[in-house]
Amino acid sequence: MPLIVRQGQSSFEDRGLDATLLQSEKLVYVETDTSHDDLGLDRELYQKICTSVTVIIHNAWRLDFNLALSSFEPHVRGTRNLIDLALSSPCHPKPRFMFTSSVSSAQSWDRAKGPFPEEVQYDAGVAVGLGYGASKYICERVLVNSKLLASSFRIGQVSGGPPRGAWSTTDWLPIIVKSSVSLGALPEAQGLVSWIPPHAVSNAILDVAFAEQEPPIAVNLVHPRPIAWKTLMQPVADAIFERKIASSPLPLVPLSEWLEKLESGAKGASEDTVKRIPAIKLLDFMRAITRADVAIRASGEMSLEAAGFTPLSTVVAQRVSPTVKELEPLSSADAEQWVNYWSAVGMFQ
Repeated sequence: MPLIVRQGQSSFEDRGLDATLLQSEKLVYVETDTSHDDLGLDRELYQKICTSVTVIIHNAWRLDFNLALSSFEPHVRGTRNLIDLALSSPCHPKPRFMFTSSVSSAQSWDRAKGPFPEEVQYDAGVAVGLGYGASKYICERVLVNSKLLASSFRIGQVSGGPPRGAWSTTDWLPIIVKSSVSLGALPEAQGLVSWIPPHAVSNAILDVAFAEQEPPIAVNLVHPRPIAWKTLMQPVADAIFERKIASSPLPLVPLSEWLEKLESGAKGASEDTVKRIPAIKLLDFMRAITRADVAIRASGEMSLEAAGFTPLSTVVAQRVSPTVKELEPLSSADAEQWVNYWSAVGMFQ
Protein backbone atom coordinates (compact mmCIF):
# COMPACT_ATOMS: atom_id res chain seq x y z
CA MET A 1 0.00 0.00 0.00
CA PRO A 2 1.52 3.39 -1.02
CA LEU A 3 2.47 5.73 1.82
CA ILE A 4 -0.13 8.33 0.80
CA VAL A 5 -2.88 5.68 1.01
CA ARG A 6 -1.71 4.51 4.43
CA GLN A 7 -1.64 8.09 5.70
CA GLY A 8 -5.10 8.74 4.30
CA GLN A 9 -6.47 5.57 5.86
CA SER A 10 -5.01 6.47 9.25
CA SER A 11 -6.48 9.97 9.01
CA PHE A 12 -9.93 8.68 7.99
CA GLU A 13 -9.97 6.15 10.82
CA ASP A 14 -8.93 8.80 13.33
CA ARG A 15 -11.88 10.95 12.30
CA GLY A 16 -14.32 8.05 12.17
CA LEU A 17 -14.78 8.30 8.40
CA ASP A 18 -15.29 5.43 5.95
CA ALA A 19 -11.75 4.42 4.95
CA THR A 20 -13.02 2.10 2.19
CA LEU A 21 -13.66 5.23 0.11
CA LEU A 22 -9.90 5.49 -0.31
CA GLN A 23 -9.97 2.25 -2.30
CA SER A 24 -12.50 3.57 -4.83
CA GLU A 25 -11.68 2.98 -8.50
CA LYS A 26 -12.68 6.62 -9.05
CA LEU A 27 -9.76 7.79 -6.93
CA VAL A 28 -6.32 8.10 -8.51
CA TYR A 29 -3.31 9.10 -6.41
CA VAL A 30 -0.57 11.20 -7.97
CA GLU A 31 2.41 12.26 -5.85
CA THR A 32 4.13 15.34 -7.22
CA ASP A 33 5.33 18.88 -6.48
CA THR A 34 3.04 21.57 -7.87
CA SER A 35 5.76 24.23 -7.58
CA HIS A 36 7.63 22.58 -10.48
CA ASP A 37 6.94 23.18 -14.17
CA ASP A 38 3.99 21.09 -15.40
CA LEU A 39 3.29 20.39 -11.70
CA GLY A 40 6.28 18.04 -11.69
CA LEU A 41 4.37 15.52 -13.85
CA ASP A 42 5.49 13.83 -17.03
CA ARG A 43 4.09 15.54 -20.10
CA GLU A 44 1.67 12.75 -21.02
CA LEU A 45 0.00 12.70 -17.58
CA TYR A 46 -0.09 16.50 -17.46
CA GLN A 47 -1.88 16.64 -20.80
CA LYS A 48 -4.32 13.92 -19.75
CA ILE A 49 -5.28 15.91 -16.65
CA CYS A 50 -5.38 19.16 -18.60
CA THR A 51 -7.90 17.80 -21.13
CA SER A 52 -10.18 16.11 -18.60
CA VAL A 53 -10.24 18.20 -15.41
CA THR A 54 -13.45 20.10 -14.68
CA VAL A 55 -12.93 21.23 -11.07
CA ILE A 56 -9.72 21.99 -9.19
CA ILE A 57 -9.92 22.19 -5.38
CA HIS A 58 -6.60 23.52 -4.14
CA ASN A 59 -6.34 22.55 -0.47
CA ALA A 60 -2.62 22.15 0.25
CA TRP A 61 -0.60 24.67 2.24
CA ARG A 62 1.96 24.71 5.00
CA LEU A 63 0.25 25.76 8.23
CA ASP A 64 2.93 27.67 10.10
CA PHE A 65 2.34 31.11 11.57
CA ASN A 66 6.01 31.64 12.37
CA LEU A 67 7.25 31.83 8.78
CA ALA A 68 7.86 34.96 6.72
CA LEU A 69 5.96 35.59 3.50
CA SER A 70 9.01 34.61 1.40
CA SER A 71 8.87 31.08 2.86
CA PHE A 72 5.54 30.50 1.12
CA GLU A 73 6.85 31.33 -2.35
CA PRO A 74 6.75 27.66 -3.50
CA HIS A 75 3.07 27.49 -2.49
CA VAL A 76 2.23 30.70 -4.34
CA ARG A 77 4.10 29.38 -7.40
CA GLY A 78 2.26 26.06 -7.12
CA THR A 79 -1.07 27.90 -7.09
CA ARG A 80 -0.06 29.82 -10.20
CA ASN A 81 0.93 26.55 -11.90
CA LEU A 82 -2.48 25.04 -11.11
CA ILE A 83 -4.14 28.18 -12.49
CA ASP A 84 -2.06 27.81 -15.67
CA LEU A 85 -3.25 24.21 -15.92
CA ALA A 86 -6.87 25.37 -15.80
CA LEU A 87 -6.23 28.17 -18.31
CA SER A 88 -4.60 25.79 -20.80
CA SER A 89 -7.56 23.41 -20.71
CA PRO A 90 -9.29 23.00 -24.11
CA CYS A 91 -12.62 22.56 -22.31
CA HIS A 92 -15.35 25.18 -22.43
CA PRO A 93 -15.99 26.54 -19.95
CA LYS A 94 -12.60 26.33 -18.30
CA PRO A 95 -12.32 24.24 -15.12
CA ARG A 96 -13.65 25.80 -11.94
CA PHE A 97 -10.98 26.69 -9.41
CA MET A 98 -11.79 26.38 -5.70
CA PHE A 99 -9.03 27.85 -3.53
CA THR A 100 -8.97 27.28 0.23
CA SER A 101 -7.81 30.59 1.65
CA SER A 102 -7.95 31.73 5.28
CA VAL A 103 -9.52 34.39 7.46
CA SER A 104 -5.93 35.39 8.25
CA SER A 105 -5.83 37.00 4.79
CA ALA A 106 -7.93 39.69 6.53
CA GLN A 107 -5.63 39.90 9.55
CA SER A 108 -5.26 43.70 9.42
CA TRP A 109 -8.84 44.56 8.53
CA ASP A 110 -10.14 47.68 10.28
CA ARG A 111 -12.90 46.27 12.51
CA ALA A 112 -14.44 49.73 12.74
CA LYS A 113 -15.66 49.12 9.17
CA GLY A 114 -17.76 46.19 10.35
CA PRO A 115 -17.52 42.52 9.32
CA PHE A 116 -15.02 41.66 6.59
CA PRO A 117 -17.02 41.59 3.32
CA GLU A 118 -17.11 38.77 0.76
CA GLU A 119 -15.39 40.89 -1.84
CA VAL A 120 -11.88 41.08 -3.22
CA GLN A 121 -9.86 43.61 -1.26
CA TYR A 122 -7.53 45.57 -3.53
CA ASP A 123 -5.80 47.27 -0.62
CA ALA A 124 -3.06 44.79 0.30
CA GLY A 125 -2.82 46.45 3.70
CA VAL A 126 -5.67 44.23 4.96
CA ALA A 127 -3.31 41.24 4.78
CA VAL A 128 -0.23 42.78 6.39
CA GLY A 129 1.07 40.62 9.22
CA LEU A 130 1.82 36.92 9.37
CA GLY A 131 3.36 35.44 6.23
CA TYR A 132 0.76 32.68 6.13
CA GLY A 133 -2.19 35.05 5.76
CA ALA A 134 -0.34 37.35 3.36
CA SER A 135 0.49 34.41 1.06
CA LYS A 136 -3.19 33.44 0.91
CA TYR A 137 -4.11 37.04 0.04
CA ILE A 138 -1.59 37.10 -2.81
CA CYS A 139 -3.06 33.94 -4.32
CA GLU A 140 -6.54 35.38 -4.11
CA ARG A 141 -5.40 38.38 -6.15
CA VAL A 142 -3.70 36.13 -8.71
CA LEU A 143 -6.88 34.07 -8.95
CA VAL A 144 -8.99 37.17 -9.60
CA ASN A 145 -6.70 38.23 -12.44
CA SER A 146 -6.92 34.78 -14.03
CA LYS A 147 -10.58 35.39 -15.00
CA LEU A 148 -11.34 31.74 -14.24
CA LEU A 149 -14.64 30.69 -12.70
CA ALA A 150 -13.20 30.62 -9.22
CA SER A 151 -13.85 31.06 -5.53
CA SER A 152 -11.49 31.92 -2.71
CA PHE A 153 -12.83 30.45 0.53
CA ARG A 154 -11.64 32.44 3.57
CA ILE A 155 -11.90 29.60 6.06
CA GLY A 156 -12.10 30.41 9.76
CA GLN A 157 -11.35 28.25 12.78
CA VAL A 158 -12.35 24.67 12.01
CA SER A 159 -13.66 22.84 15.06
CA GLY A 160 -14.00 19.15 15.72
CA GLY A 161 -16.91 17.53 13.94
CA PRO A 162 -18.95 14.36 13.59
CA PRO A 163 -18.83 11.46 13.84
CA ARG A 164 -16.04 11.49 16.48
CA GLY A 165 -15.63 15.18 17.24
CA ALA A 166 -12.04 14.93 15.99
CA TRP A 167 -10.16 18.17 16.65
CA SER A 168 -6.39 17.98 16.20
CA THR A 169 -4.61 18.03 19.55
CA THR A 170 -1.93 20.31 18.07
CA ASP A 171 -4.44 23.09 17.39
CA TRP A 172 -4.53 26.11 19.72
CA LEU A 173 -7.84 25.42 21.47
CA PRO A 174 -7.07 21.79 22.40
CA ILE A 175 -3.67 23.01 23.62
CA ILE A 176 -5.43 25.56 25.84
CA VAL A 177 -7.83 22.93 27.16
CA LYS A 178 -5.05 20.48 27.97
CA SER A 179 -3.03 23.20 29.69
CA SER A 180 -6.08 24.26 31.69
CA VAL A 181 -6.25 20.88 33.41
CA SER A 182 -2.80 21.50 34.90
CA LEU A 183 -3.47 25.19 35.55
CA GLY A 184 -6.74 24.40 37.35
CA ALA A 185 -8.96 26.73 35.31
CA LEU A 186 -10.28 27.36 31.82
CA PRO A 187 -10.10 30.82 30.22
CA GLU A 188 -13.28 32.79 29.57
CA ALA A 189 -13.09 35.17 26.62
CA GLN A 190 -15.67 37.84 25.88
CA GLY A 191 -17.73 37.79 22.75
CA LEU A 192 -18.77 35.18 20.23
CA VAL A 193 -16.99 32.42 18.34
CA SER A 194 -17.80 31.39 14.78
CA TRP A 195 -15.94 28.06 14.69
CA ILE A 196 -17.20 25.82 11.91
CA PRO A 197 -17.13 21.99 11.77
CA PRO A 198 -15.08 20.31 9.01
CA HIS A 199 -18.00 18.60 7.26
CA ALA A 200 -19.63 22.02 6.81
CA VAL A 201 -16.44 23.40 5.23
CA SER A 202 -16.06 20.54 2.76
CA ASN A 203 -19.74 20.41 1.86
CA ALA A 204 -19.87 24.17 1.35
CA ILE A 205 -16.96 24.01 -1.09
CA LEU A 206 -18.74 21.25 -3.02
CA ASP A 207 -21.97 23.27 -2.98
CA VAL A 208 -20.16 26.04 -4.85
CA ALA A 209 -18.02 23.78 -7.05
CA PHE A 210 -21.01 21.96 -8.53
CA ALA A 211 -23.62 24.71 -8.48
CA GLU A 212 -25.33 25.69 -11.72
CA GLN A 213 -24.62 29.39 -11.18
CA GLU A 214 -21.19 30.92 -11.55
CA PRO A 215 -19.17 30.84 -8.34
CA PRO A 216 -18.59 34.06 -6.39
CA ILE A 217 -14.94 35.08 -6.21
CA ALA A 218 -14.93 35.40 -2.42
CA VAL A 219 -16.71 33.31 0.21
CA ASN A 220 -16.23 33.65 3.96
CA LEU A 221 -16.48 30.18 5.51
CA VAL A 222 -17.17 30.81 9.17
CA HIS A 223 -20.21 29.76 11.19
CA PRO A 224 -23.19 31.97 10.26
CA ARG A 225 -24.58 31.63 13.80
CA PRO A 226 -21.83 32.59 16.26
CA ILE A 227 -22.16 31.48 19.86
CA ALA A 228 -20.78 32.79 23.15
CA TRP A 229 -17.38 31.41 24.17
CA LYS A 230 -18.74 30.43 27.60
CA THR A 231 -21.60 28.46 26.04
CA LEU A 232 -19.00 26.03 24.68
CA MET A 233 -16.31 26.23 27.35
CA GLN A 234 -18.62 25.44 30.26
CA PRO A 235 -19.65 22.07 28.71
CA VAL A 236 -15.94 21.39 28.08
CA ALA A 237 -15.26 21.99 31.77
CA ASP A 238 -18.21 19.81 32.79
CA ALA A 239 -17.13 16.95 30.52
CA ILE A 240 -13.56 17.09 31.83
CA PHE A 241 -14.81 16.72 35.41
CA GLU A 242 -17.39 14.04 34.58
CA ARG A 243 -14.72 11.92 32.89
CA LYS A 244 -12.45 12.38 35.93
CA ILE A 245 -9.80 14.05 33.79
CA ALA A 246 -9.64 16.70 36.51
CA SER A 247 -10.11 15.91 40.20
CA SER A 248 -12.34 18.96 40.74
CA PRO A 249 -14.50 21.16 38.49
CA LEU A 250 -12.50 23.64 36.42
CA PRO A 251 -13.76 27.20 36.93
CA LEU A 252 -13.88 29.64 34.04
CA VAL A 253 -11.75 32.70 34.79
CA PRO A 254 -11.12 35.89 32.77
CA LEU A 255 -8.55 35.39 30.05
CA SER A 256 -6.17 37.84 31.72
CA GLU A 257 -6.25 35.81 34.96
CA TRP A 258 -5.69 32.58 33.03
CA LEU A 259 -2.72 34.17 31.25
CA GLU A 260 -1.18 35.05 34.62
CA LYS A 261 -1.41 31.38 35.60
CA LEU A 262 0.20 30.39 32.31
CA GLU A 263 3.04 32.89 32.68
CA SER A 264 3.70 31.67 36.23
CA GLY A 265 3.87 28.09 34.94
CA ALA A 266 6.25 29.15 32.17
CA LYS A 267 8.92 30.49 34.54
CA GLY A 268 11.82 28.08 34.46
CA ALA A 269 9.57 25.47 32.88
CA SER A 270 11.09 22.03 32.49
CA GLU A 271 10.45 19.77 29.52
CA ASP A 272 7.91 17.86 31.62
CA THR A 273 6.10 21.10 32.50
CA VAL A 274 5.85 22.13 28.86
CA LYS A 275 4.43 18.70 28.10
CA ARG A 276 1.71 19.19 30.74
CA ILE A 277 1.16 22.87 29.85
CA PRO A 278 1.84 23.08 26.09
CA ALA A 279 0.22 26.54 25.92
CA ILE A 280 3.60 27.81 27.19
CA LYS A 281 4.67 27.54 23.56
CA LEU A 282 1.77 29.86 22.62
CA LEU A 283 2.60 32.66 25.05
CA ASP A 284 2.88 35.39 22.40
CA PHE A 285 -0.40 34.29 20.83
CA MET A 286 -2.14 34.16 24.22
CA ARG A 287 -0.86 37.62 25.14
CA ALA A 288 -2.19 39.02 21.87
CA ILE A 289 -5.70 37.61 22.28
CA THR A 290 -5.70 38.62 25.95
CA ARG A 291 -4.99 42.24 25.01
CA ALA A 292 -7.92 42.11 22.61
CA ASP A 293 -10.12 40.51 25.27
CA VAL A 294 -9.23 43.21 27.82
CA ALA A 295 -10.13 45.89 25.27
CA ILE A 296 -13.49 44.25 24.59
CA ARG A 297 -14.29 44.07 28.31
CA ALA A 298 -13.34 47.73 28.74
CA SER A 299 -15.64 48.77 25.90
CA GLY A 300 -18.58 47.00 27.50
CA GLU A 301 -19.73 45.77 24.09
CA MET A 302 -20.32 42.23 22.88
CA SER A 303 -17.74 41.72 20.15
CA LEU A 304 -18.72 39.79 17.06
CA GLU A 305 -15.77 37.51 17.70
CA ALA A 306 -14.23 36.37 20.97
CA ALA A 307 -10.65 37.38 21.71
CA GLY A 308 -10.68 40.07 19.03
CA PHE A 309 -10.51 37.93 15.89
CA THR A 310 -11.78 39.60 12.74
CA PRO A 311 -15.56 39.18 12.27
CA LEU A 312 -16.61 38.12 8.77
CA SER A 313 -19.82 38.55 6.80
CA THR A 314 -21.49 35.33 5.58
CA VAL A 315 -24.18 36.81 3.32
CA VAL A 316 -22.65 35.36 0.16
CA ALA A 317 -21.79 32.04 1.82
CA GLN A 318 -25.39 31.56 2.91
CA ARG A 319 -26.66 32.51 -0.54
CA VAL A 320 -24.49 30.06 -2.49
CA SER A 321 -24.29 27.19 0.01
CA PRO A 322 -27.34 25.43 1.47
CA THR A 323 -24.92 23.80 3.91
CA VAL A 324 -23.92 27.13 5.42
CA LYS A 325 -27.43 28.56 5.29
CA GLU A 326 -28.89 25.63 7.23
CA LEU A 327 -25.98 25.01 9.62
CA GLU A 328 -27.10 24.56 13.22
CA PRO A 329 -25.22 26.46 15.97
CA LEU A 330 -22.52 24.61 17.86
CA SER A 331 -23.84 23.20 21.12
CA SER A 332 -22.85 21.55 24.39
CA ALA A 333 -23.16 18.20 22.60
CA ASP A 334 -20.38 19.27 20.22
CA ALA A 335 -18.19 20.39 23.12
CA GLU A 336 -18.70 17.07 24.92
CA GLN A 337 -17.79 15.19 21.74
CA TRP A 338 -14.53 17.15 21.47
CA VAL A 339 -13.58 16.17 25.01
CA ASN A 340 -14.47 12.54 24.28
CA TYR A 341 -12.18 12.56 21.25
CA TRP A 342 -9.30 14.28 23.05
CA SER A 343 -9.58 11.79 25.87
CA ALA A 344 -9.74 8.82 23.47
CA VAL A 345 -6.53 9.82 21.68
CA GLY A 346 -4.67 10.33 24.97
CA MET A 347 -4.38 14.11 24.96
CA PHE A 348 -4.82 14.36 28.72
CA GLN A 349 -2.26 11.70 29.60
